[in-house]
Amino acid sequence: MVMLFLTALPDPSRLHPLIVHLPIGLILFVGVLEVLRHRKPVYKEAVGLALSLAAAGALLSCLSGWGLSQEPGYGGEALEWHRWLGIATAVAMAGGLAAWQIGQVWSERLYQALLATAVVLVGATGHFGGVMTHGADFLFPGPAGKGPGLQYNLTEASFFEGYIQPLLDQKCVSCHKPSKKKGGLDLSSFSAIQAGGESGALWGQGKEDLIMARIHLPLQDEAHMPPEGKLQLEEKEIALLKWWVEAGACSSCTAAEMEATAEVKPHLEELLAPNPYAFANALPALSEDAAAQIEALGFQAEQVADGLPLLRVSAARDSSLGEQQLEALSAWGEHIIGLDLSWTPFRELAGLSRFPNLEKLQLQGTPVSDADLAGLPPLPRLSSLNLYQTRITDQGLEALSKQPGLEKVYLWSTAVTAEGRSKAQALAPDVSWVLDPARSLFGKGKLNPPVVHTASTLFTERAVAVLTSNLKGAEACIQQLPDTAWRCLPVGDSVVLHRSTVVRALLQKEGWERSDTIVARFVKAGATVKQAVLLDEPSGKYGANGARSLTDLVKGGNTFTDGNWLGYEGQHFTTVLELDEATEVHTLTLSALSNPSSWIFFPSGARVWSSMDGEQYTKAGEVRWPARDIEVAGSEMGYFDVKIAPVRAKFIRLEVLSPLKNPDWHPGRGGKSWIFVDEALVNTDTGQRSL
Repeated sequence: MVMLFLTALPDPSRLHPLIVHLPIGLILFVGVLEVLRHRKPVYKEAVGLALSLAAAGALLSCLSGWGLSQEPGYGGEALEWHRWLGIATAVAMAGGLAAWQIGQVWSERLYQALLATAVVLVGATGHFGGVMTHGADFLFPGPAGKGPGLQYNLTEASFFEGYIQPLLDQKCVSCHKPSKKKGGLDLSSFSAIQAGGESGALWGQGKEDLIMARIHLPLQDEAHMPPEGKLQLEEKEIALLKWWVEAGACSSCTAAEMEATAEVKPHLEELLAPNPYAFANALPALSEDAAAQIEALGFQAEQVADGLPLLRVSAARDSSLGEQQLEALSAWGEHIIGLDLSWTPFRELAGLSRFPNLEKLQLQGTPVSDADLAGLPPLPRLSSLNLYQTRITDQGLEALSKQPGLEKVYLWSTAVTAEGRSKAQALAPDVSWVLDPARSLFGKGKLNPPVVHTASTLFTERAVAVLTSNLKGAEACIQQLPDTAWRCLPVGDSVVLHRSTVVRALLQKEGWERSDTIVARFVKAGATVKQAVLLDEPSGKYGANGARSLTDLVKGGNTFTDGNWLGYEGQHFTTVLELDEATEVHTLTLSALSNPSSWIFFPSGARVWSSMDGEQYTKAGEVRWPARDIEVAGSEMGYFDVKIAPVRAKFIRLEVLSPLKNPDWHPGRGGKSWIFVDEALVNTDTGQRSL
């Protein structure tokens, strides 16, 4: 028993990240006590105790750190600095403790010098420890990096340089680099990648490539890469990485030189499309507090996208806006691509020369006149200009026709005439001069579908659904299956549902094209479950709220980690539902989740038994659901009905069948698959067939 306990203990060297923080805090604490001791001698005893603990902790940190450094994956200059500075810190603390205990005047001075040295050394040691775990630029980062596909021109650069290496740098290199080779693997360059790691080459071994196999493992698997808690690869990134590997993992081939598969064509088209923000690569990085500094000037600011040093700024309806504020804002002028000055007193357009990358300028409601417009400097990227309800006339449009990149100008509620617009159109035929906001200018628009608002799609007595839209005067039309009739009602009116049904809804309005149809499934639990019991425990940490999760009418979301899903790996599971009273049961409805990239699939079937006493059960029915034979990206939720011959029962035993293994088309074929379930409802009507 003792040996079993000892073998279960972790390797002491792996406790180094835990142990090392204790002496760091204690060394700094001794420094604080030392300052206080000179003011109040009463702290002397505390200094002695803290000094002893700090010296002991420093020694333990050195021993555990030395052992950890011998493991594969650690090395490099940063490790050497971290190791020897840590040892120096421990020596300084041990010497300081010895000098303190001597208690002489000379030893007191030696102790203070060694303590000061240890305080400096612990900071330097920690810095190099941070370099090992987070990278050399973690404390003082350089310019913000660009995402994959933004750093290089993929039409000219190799796909490896332009996409694969930036992707690995962003998501993998923090643990796989020269100074920290986890698993003996370095992903910081093509030559290092080719060398592989302790598990061998990353591709080309006659089976599924190792790199893809690790990526396709379930997130909770210890071998999954990147590990749980780290930034994960997106579906698009996985598809492109797989395509590159299967195309031969060429270091010099461009995307155009590799044959695109149907799976990656949409992603490649997106990557190879001209990048309208390529000019941003030459801009300096924005400071982390840039938005806060701009807001302190009285503006609102937002960054266009993470890693992109571009801003949209607004001062809309600021009646006190002045030239001094805009002059201060010009410190970020080249970063600003959108500027909203609507309903302000602004009219000094000449000052916009300090914002050379403006794409969208909103001046509606300002006192801008033709004379002001004549002072608008050339803005080569300006594509949209809103002059709604300004003092512009036909005369002012001639100045706008000289803007090289202009695409659309909004002129509603101005003195511009149809004749003036025609003249401007002749001068600048590529510009859309929008004088009339009527939709006839743009053709017949298509409505967006209505939004269904409801407290829950699972209910016991009734559910209330409200269909809403932002468009005034529209009406929502609904169909409740199996009824085929449609009925229309004003947007915002409620619909009361008393039975399980599938609701189809769309939006319509005269002069508009009807919206697409949306579908929502509502499920009524006709019988109340007194309690549920799980006969099989969920796998790992996916226990949600236990058996109660099957009957609490709280619907799980698209994310299997949201705490509402019961998860089972490579096994069926059985539950017993005890009803409040004996009831005639027709249907059981199961709510399940699918996410093939995480090895999660819909159940393959179910078996049902009924009982009046909870002891003797009679089989009531069995159903099988067809398996997916194609890959489906992302998460999907579904309802599955188990229809049985009407039977009177007080207890229902439900066995949910798992596919058990991943299908042959799956990258992790043959691996243990998961099922995730969050509701099992007992219905007393015939229910509806799942979509």
